Amino acid sequence: MRFGPSLIAVAALALSLAGCIASKIPLFDATNAVTPAPAGRYDELTNKNGNWERRGGGTLRIDGKSYGWKDDGASVEQLFALYHVGRGFYVAAGRQRNPRPDDAYLYELFEVTKDGYLAYAPRCSDLVKMRLPEKLMPIVDGGDCYYVDRQALIEALRLWAERMLPTYRYIAARP
Repeated sequence: MRFGPSLIAVAALALSLAGCIASKIPLFDATNAVTPAPAGRYDELTNKNGNWERRGGGTLRIDGKSYGWKDDGASVEQLFALYHVGRGFYVAAGRQRNPRPDDAYLYELFEVTKDGYLAYAPRCSDLVKMRLPEKLMPIVDGGDCYYVDRQALIEALRLWAERMLPTYRYIAARP
């Protein structure tokens, strides 16, 4: 897939949100990360009642098999990696820089489209309300949903994307 840094930006943004989809152990092997998106500037759009409104912009950076996303004006860069899960979808996995052993791994789903990238970033409370099949139900701890199985995580995120509108859209920034 050829997706731009906008995909990365979305991943970084969503991975910083509360009520996350998470795991306490890594569910993806870092050696399988992919870096198809080029570094650069991207506009971030948010879905407001079915209409895309510009939320802001940022810069995507590549470091080995990882990405760094920094919103314009932000002091902290969000780090994440992408993993291809089929049919134009990627799971973004992120963690704090210099993590402590108990810091969670955070996840969201991205889809490549002909004109940009869509991010599906469900909050834990919304995912649980969707009435997932029992085998896809996360372990809820506070406001976070934890997974221990990679395939269950992927299936839950894909099911969310089939039923819900995307949260964010990323497109190459125009000069």
